[in-house]
Amino acid sequence: MLVYGAGLILALAIYLPYHFFSNIKIKLDQMHGGWFITPVATILVTNAVLLYPVSAVTMVFALFFFGIGTMLFLLILGMLFFRLVSHTLPTVELAPTNYILLAPIGILIVDFMKISNSAGILLKMNLSPLGALGGAALWGFGIWAIGVNLLFFRRYLKSGFQFNLGWWSYVFPTAAFTLGTASLSDFFSPFKTISLFLYVCLTAVFIIVLLGSLKQMLNPKKGRSVAGAS
Repeated sequence: MLVYGAGLILALAIYLPYHFFSNIKIKLDQMHGGWFITPVATILVTNAVLLYPVSAVTMVFALFFFGIGTMLFLLILGMLFFRLVSHTLPTVELAPTNYILLAPIGILIVDFMKISNSAGILLKMNLSPLGALGGAALWGFGIWAIGVNLLFFRRYLKSGFQFNLGWWSYVFPTAAFTLGTASLSDFFSPFKTISLFLYVCLTAVFIIVLLGSLKQMLNPKKGRSVAGAS
């Protein structure tokens, strides 16, 4: 199952960029955070591979997907940053996609921890602290991303923000960042409290989005507004 899923993800990670490069002309202001889904998928493969017993084969396999996902993440991140600087914010319908940035950050933190631990076992060295240091540094960037997105959310609220199923984009990135934070708690004790707080936030966000989804399913013609237009 892992080989099948990894193969499918690799095929899509290769074909989709090729399709965009060859057949589609996209204006920069049409770009949004949904593009992070491809790097998220590839670095998740790294996470899955390292659940298996450590060997040279699994390590190479894991690093192969880690390299693809990390580089795609950095490329898309640069493009998105330039898009946000040079154009107006995405429409309210696409607002939740800005938050997807947090998903690869959280998964990469977990991958840093797993790679350093697995490489340490393979090389018979204690490399886990290096993964923890790299993960903690990336965690700081995640906090920056949360802060910016909270300000985005506040700005969107002022213009009226209709609930839509895209709001699930607030759930899985929060879950990924919570997992990343929890993985750091073995080395830095403050992360235990922080991860607990994030878990509470994740539960609250999940409940809000779930209730909004159920309400929209029961009354699809009337979206739920979280704020009136001002």
